[in-house]
Amino acid sequence: LALARAQIPSLGYCPDYAPIPNFDMGK
Repeated sequence: LALARAQIPSLGYCPDYAPIPNFDMGK
């Protein structure tokens, strides 16, 4: 599920998954 959320920034905005989506946004 973590990988699926990482691909979707809209759903990856959760604080729990901050380190995962943040990596994609940081780039």
